[in-house]
Amino acid sequence: MQPAPGGKGGFWIAERIPDGDFFIAANQLRIRAIKEGNPNQIFNPRLPQMIKDAGWAAYDEDGNLDWVRSMESKEFHHPYYSQRRVWSAMNNVAPSQNLPSRVADWDAKTYPFSIHPDRKLGVEDLARLYRNYYAGTEYDKSKSPLSGLYGSPYHYGEEQGQRSILTAKTSYSHIVQLNESLPSPVVWYSISSPYENPFIPLIVGKLPRVYEKALRDTYNPDKMYWASNQVMALDQGFFNIMSPIVSKAVENSERTSLDLVKSAAGYNKAKFAASLQENAINNFYKWQELSHELLKKYNGGQGVEFERQPVADTPEEY
Repeated sequence: MQPAPGGKGGFWIAERIPDGDFFIAANQLRIRAIKEGNPNQIFNPRLPQMIKDAGWAAYDEDGNLDWVRSMESKEFHHPYYSQRRVWSAMNNVAPSQNLPSRVADWDAKTYPFSIHPDRKLGVEDLARLYRNYYAGTEYDKSKSPLSGLYGSPYHYGEEQGQRSILTAKTSYSHIVQLNESLPSPVVWYSISSPYENPFIPLIVGKLPRVYEKALRDTYNPDKMYWASNQVMALDQGFFNIMSPIVSKAVENSERTSLDLVKSAAGYNKAKFAASLQENAINNFYKWQELSHELLKKYNGGQGVEFERQPVADTPEEY
C-alpha cells in the first residue's frame, strides 16, 4: 500500500505467495511488475491509470508498470538498509541458492519475490531469523566500527548504513503458528529485543496479567515488559560478556515451550490455554531472576574476566 499524492486515499496491490515458499519484506516494497490478468495478483482495475494520472508511472525493461519504481520505494539512506536483510533471511532458509549479498542499485531485481526453503522451517528457525545480525559474515554488526566496547551488534541513533534484522528498536516480535493438530492457534510472542527474550507461546485470547497493559514511561516490576527490558539493557551494554548466559536462558526457555506445545496438542482448548498461561507466567519470574543474577554476578565488573597484562617493576617502566 502507498498513500496517494493528494493526501486522500491510496494505491494497493497484493500478490500471492506460492504454497511452501518463504517471503520477506524489510522496509521496502517487494512486488514488481503489475500485470493485468495475472491470477496471482489482486489490485483495483483502475490502478495502472491512477498511477499514470499521479505522474508516478515507471516501467521495467519489459514495458510492465513497475510497482516499486512507480512508488519510488528507495531504501532508507543506504542501498543495503533493506536489501541486506532480504538477502540474509533468504540465504539462511535457502543457502543452496547461493544468492549474492551485493546489488547493483536500490531497484535491482537481485532477489526473487519468494524462495523455497531447503528444508521445512519450524518456530525455532523463524526465531533465529529475528535474532540475525549477520554473525559469521563479513557484515557482522558486532565487529563493525560502531559495535562498541563490548562488541554489541546494536547500533543506536539514526541508522544510516545497512541494518540487520536484529535491532535495539524492536518493541515486540511474534510468530503465528496455525496447525490443525493444535487445540488453538498459537502466537509466539517476544517482548523487546528477541535476542535477550524468548518467544513465549500464547493462545489467541486473554493475556496473562503480567503481559498486558505495560507502559513504556511507567516502570512496573510486575510486568514482563519491564523484566525483559532489564535483561535487554544489561546485555546490550555488556554484550560479549553477558550474551552467552542470556542466550542459554533463551534457548532453555524456548525448548521448554516447544516441548510443552508438542505434549499439550491433545488437550482441549481450555486445558491447552491454562498450560500455556502457566508457562508464560513462569517465564516472567525466570526473567526477573535472570536480571537479578546478571546484576549480582557483574556488579562493579567483579565477574568480568580478561587477560592480565604484565605489571612493571619500576615506575620508569609504566
